[in-house]
Amino acid sequence: MRGEIRRIATIVAVTMAAFFSSGCFKTRTVVRVNPDGSGELTVEYLVSRAMIKQMETQMGQMMDQMRAMGAEVPERQPMEQVLVSEKMLRHLAPMYGEVEFVSARALEQEGFVGSTAQYRFKDIRRIWIPLNDSQRGQMLGTMMSQGKEDELPPIEAQKDEKTSLSFDWTPEADGGKLTVRMPELPMVEIEDDPNWEPPSESDLTRQLATQGGEAAQMFGLQPGMTHEEVLKRLLGEMEVRIDVQVAGTVKSTTAKYAVKDRPNTFTLFCMDFSRILNSPKGLRLFSDERFTNGPTPPLAKGVPGMEIEQGEVSFEIAP
Repeated sequence: MRGEIRRIATIVAVTMAAFFSSGCFKTRTVVRVNPDGSGELTVEYLVSRAMIKQMETQMGQMMDQMRAMGAEVPERQPMEQVLVSEKMLRHLAPMYGEVEFVSARALEQEGFVGSTAQYRFKDIRRIWIPLNDSQRGQMLGTMMSQGKEDELPPIEAQKDEKTSLSFDWTPEADGGKLTVRMPELPMVEIEDDPNWEPPSESDLTRQLATQGGEAAQMFGLQPGMTHEEVLKRLLGEMEVRIDVQVAGTVKSTTAKYAVKDRPNTFTLFCMDFSRILNSPKGLRLFSDERFTNGPTPPLAKGVPGMEIEQGEVSFEIAP
């Protein structure tokens, strides 16, 4: 009995992690750097209301299963409350290294809800930004399936060099030099082909036709949809962005992607699927099953909506 209950609880966390790897979220991380190497980290995280509704349904069914087996099931928090939970956002701080939680507030966009969390750091050399946000999904699943007063599992406060952005700071007489080190991200070579057209069917559309299910309902997928329609339904609203913002004067920089409407702000990593999938090259990239069957989304140069620095990026900063 206890083993079965633990199994169901594990399924809850795994299910959450799987849903949070789909295209149901938007996240924007801004690293604000002062001329002395200290600064602030702002993390915006939004989840689609459609996914929240689906997850609440699944969680309710799993909790009912546990009650039917005689388990004492604690009163759980609704997902919208968990997303803005100060307890969780404070607990997630070690994901970013030596940062201190400052504050959090609710955030809402059309069709999405979530939170903005602000952290403070004293030395940018002691922080990092993970590209893999799976710990957040696991923590959300845990909080949705446990009591409000239960302890949260520990967060791994260790930088993964293969999937994290790291920083170096060299103090100078007047300001300093900031260096951002990007993880080595494999890039796909894809040529322009004016004659290419998206396939009408793919593994995605064939799976949809034979399996469908609750996930298909959540995304509004229907049998008979083309491959392009399915892709845009699954991923079309997803966006992941990491920016660096300088509080002071940027005397010089090797950064390539200045943010037009934000002074002294530069994009380090961006995947905006609303732009990617509305470009022929981006649609072609995500239609090639040689590239999409891997553990990470494919990346390629020259795709609208993809702005990704490589190697090292430097900033000479003055007050």
